[in-house]
Amino acid sequence: MKTILVINDSFSASHPAALLALSIAQQTGAHLLLANIRPVSEKLPVNTYALVPMNAPGILVTEPVDSLLEELNRINYPDRPFKPDIQVLPEATYTEADITALINTHHVGMVGSDIQGHGTLGKLNLQAILNNIQCPLMLIPENFDQKSFDHIVYTADLRYCRIEILRYLIALAKPYQASLLIAHLSASGLPHLDDNYAEMIFKESIYPLLGYPQLNYQNIKERDMNKAVDVLVNGMDTDLLVLENHRFHFEEIFGMSIPDRLPSHLMLPILIFPY
Repeated sequence: MKTILVINDSFSASHPAALLALSIAQQTGAHLLLANIRPVSEKLPVNTYALVPMNAPGILVTEPVDSLLEELNRINYPDRPFKPDIQVLPEATYTEADITALINTHHVGMVGSDIQGHGTLGKLNLQAILNNIQCPLMLIPENFDQKSFDHIVYTADLRYCRIEILRYLIALAKPYQASLLIAHLSASGLPHLDDNYAEMIFKESIYPLLGYPQLNYQNIKERDMNKAVDVLVNGMDTDLLVLENHRFHFEEIFGMSIPDRLPSHLMLPILIFPY
């Protein structure tokens, strides 16, 4: 990927998406593009004072918030594998269409966004963005502070898992020397895979095309998605969970669209591919 776009609520005290994006950029050779979002309905406190006539109506004076850029520059160490350029877009009341256009025109390879407890970026609809882009969207829970990956899990049906997604994930996993697991969960309405058949699919149709030594699979036959995801996330110490938009149990986990906050048992980064 050449560019990672961070959708940033610049008035939040926490910036886990930007910090994790910087780590990924340092490892993969990507550059950062920060889009500071100001929701249309946002009313900010006065933080700069001016002399006004007595009894004059209240005024709102704001200054650009650059603390995030300062923090990123401070930890953008030159001794890392790569020192990414960091570009900040003008702060604005970006719409979903604006963000989609930014992603498509800047050839963005990944989008990162915090998921805040008070609502997704002032009600910016991340699902609408995901539905109209070609790169994956990473959701980072509030107050998340991990900066690397050891175990990446891609939930898919082995019969239909996408090689292009696996290639993308291997490129992400390699710099971290992370393991990559395909968690086979049979698509809705299809029978479970026999263990021998699952092994044959993996060894003959998937692994030879990729050859990543730390790529493996697990044949999961649990139909209760809450239980299956709990085992994947907590039982396997997963650092990054990978889903496909509206495929392979996405809707069982999220419903019809990305929620304002992640479920309590999914407090880890989630990478969602749009296709």
